[in-house]
Amino acid sequence: MTPKEQLEVIRLEENMHRLMGIVRQQDDLIEDLKSQLDKTLQALKVEQAERAQECKQMNALLNAKNIATSPEEVDQTSKKVEALISDIDKCISLLESE
Repeated sequence: MTPKEQLEVIRLEENMHRLMGIVRQQDDLIEDLKSQLDKTLQALKVEQAERAQECKQMNALLNAKNIATSPEEVDQTSKKVEALISDIDKCISLLESE
């Protein structure tokens, strides 16, 4: 093998090692991203469950409003519904920001 060919082999080996290092870095990054995705999906499931519970509460309060007879009861129920709607809006914006 000529000296020129030896230098070319050495350069190829160095490039191969660099590429292998890049592949390892990309594999690590992929694993990190998968982990982040799993955490985000878990958080989303929790948020969805909480939102579903809040919707049930809101429906119950709406039903209570229909049953409420005094203006004070209507006012209290209305405030509770507004608070639940605000909580739901916050959950939605949290989900949209993820």
